[in-house]
Amino acid sequence: MIYSLEPVNRYLLIQEIEKVEEEKSSAVLLPDGLMTQKPVHEYYEVLNKAGDCNIDVESGDFVVVSNNMVERFKFKEAEQLMILENYVLAVVRMN
Repeated sequence: MIYSLEPVNRYLLIQEIEKVEEEKSSAVLLPDGLMTQKPVHEYYEVLNKAGDCNIDVESGDFVVVSNNMVERFKFKEAEQLMILENYVLAVVRMN
């Protein structure tokens, strides 16, 4: 059986954008495993949206959201990310 994940109730299915991190040299040594703080806002790619969404986004658009509002859960052994459309701060499109 093939399953697909379709958002409902004004949710967007999103995924993190792969970031290329620059290596920074620092004069301060930090202990291994020290967690650095994530940014408050982040860019995500829209994969799918609920049929009742009022926001004008399509699959492939990018959105800016607050990281603490992203809901995470497992589906078919993979982590899925969803956000309620009200928590989208901006839509970024390629022109």
